[in-house]
Amino acid sequence: MAYVHQVRLAQAELEKANPNAAYDLLEATRSELRGWEYRYLRAQVNKARRVFRGVDKVECVAFSPDGKQIASGGWDTTVKIWDAQTGKRLMTLKGHTQRITSIAFSHEGTRLASGSADRLVKVWDIQKDHELLTYRGHADAVTSVEFNADDSRVVSASMEKDVKLWDAKTGQLIRT
Repeated sequence: MAYVHQVRLAQAELEKANPNAAYDLLEATRSELRGWEYRYLRAQVNKARRVFRGVDKVECVAFSPDGKQIASGGWDTTVKIWDAQTGKRLMTLKGHTQRITSIAFSHEGTRLASGSADRLVKVWDIQKDHELLTYRGHADAVTSVEFNADDSRVVSASMEKDVKLWDAKTGQLIRT
């Protein structure tokens, strides 16, 4: 009877999108009692725990300021925005021609900066799912991007051993 109760609790957790809790409940059952229902739920749990499906080699990740979204960038030259709770892909931002090496959300959470091996920095409007600006000026792969505290500036670094400061609204280079 305890086994059946444990399996029902695991199923309920899975239905509430809590695959880790479901996993813990299933693993706490006695192994000699495990039957088809255990194997079925375990397969469902394993599927649910693979949160980010359709991801190529990932080079960088970032949480949105509110923690509700995750951005990933990698070798497929795109930035993907995911729902942090469900793992559902919300959008794919295309525009770079080489791997994404760095990403950063603005503090307000409405924009995202991406740096790439294509030597470009791009700023995206993630509410409207489109590119706002492209910053050109690095002679080598961009390795890091970040917004300042009031989101008025973007700083980027590259393999050429330099740091550039950009106006986040116009894309103008302020200083190297």
